[in-house]
Formats: sequence, structure tokens, C-alpha cells
Amino acid sequence: MTAQRPEVLLHCGKQLDMHSLPLWHFPNPPTSCVFHAPSTALWRGYIGTWAIQNSRLYLIKLKAWVKIGDTMTEVGLEALFPNSHDGVFADWFTGVLRCPSGAVVKQECGVHECTFEKDLFLRMERGVFLEEWEVVNGVAQAESEPGCKIEAIVDLPYARQDSIDWSD
Repeated sequence: MTAQRPEVLLHCGKQLDMHSLPLWHFPNPPTSCVFHAPSTALWRGYIGTWAIQNSRLYLIKLKAWVKIGDTMTEVGLEALFPNSHDGVFADWFTGVLRCPSGAVVKQECGVHECTFEKDLFLRMERGVFLEEWEVVNGVAQAESEPGCKIEAIVDLPYARQDSIDWSD
């Protein structure tokens, strides 16, 4: 299975890979917006860029793909949130964001996550940042590379062969 491209989180002046999908918790996605996978590395059809600003989680950029006729077209944040060019406060999201870093320590067939050297976790409630903690999972072997090469990083409950249809 192809590893999936992560979301992006801007936090404390750093750009982090984020292996969480806060957008999937959005309660009323528009039925008119169907994202399509531009490749097997992005079955969900989009990459969100998120930021924690003033202790709040914002979706500040969206790079998504839709089909218009037979043409795959890239769209931005306004496709889901018209008139929100500066970002959207993610008040719908309660949960823990996971941002792994370092090389892969462990890969297992059939498991949808790799274990990286470190995981940074950020707990959010209704889009408000509450706390963070880091877990050190171990040290990778010298020949290990950063990133997950074998398994998918995320579980894709809405995924179909070529698209994510918000109308389900």
C-alpha cells in the first residue's frame, strides 16, 4: 500500500507532518464538493495546512483536487469555505493531533501506521489547544529513512477508488 501524504501543521515556528485529519470531523461538509485522488499517495484528495495561532487551530490552506468534466482541477480553501481566504477556525475538532518525526522505527504489514522515532501529540477541544506532549518511541536503525515507505499513514474510511465524496 502506498504511504499517504500527511497534512501540515505550523506550530511554534516549525512546519510539522501531521498524521491526523481534523477536516474529516467537520460536521456538515458541502455535498457539492467531491475531492478526487491526484495519485495513489493522496486518496483523500486534499492536503490541509493547519496552524495553531493564539491557542486555536485554524485551517489556513487547502490544496484539493476536483473533477470538472473530465479535467482534474486544483482548488483551494474557498471550495469548502467561501469567503474564508484567511483561514477557518476549526471549532468542530475535538481530539488529539499526532505529529511524528524522525526515521521509521517499526513497520508492520496490515497496520495503517508506522512507528517513528518520536511523536508529538497536541490535545484540542473544539479547536482550542489544551496541551502537548512528546513520546520517544526508540531509535531507528542507521539505514532507516525518514517517512513511511510500506504502509499507509492514515485510515481512510470515506475513500473510494478515485474520490472522496462528501455527500455520503
